[in-house]
Amino acid sequence: MCREQTEQTLVRLRAVAAGTGHPALTEAIGRAEQSRQRLGEALHLIQGSSDAARNYIGVLG
Repeated sequence: MCREQTEQTLVRLRAVAAGTGHPALTEAIGRAEQSRQRLGEALHLIQGSSDAARNYIGVLG
């Protein structure tokens, strides 16, 4: 859900920024892209955490 909202934000910001090079819009787009990347990293870490927990459950039997 967060990833979809970030994508929607990027689409809207790019639409608003079309034809302009205003620094505030450039910064907003850059930050939104950075948040999209960090969300991907967070998802990867959460999946790794879940895998580790499942492995531990397997050890417990």
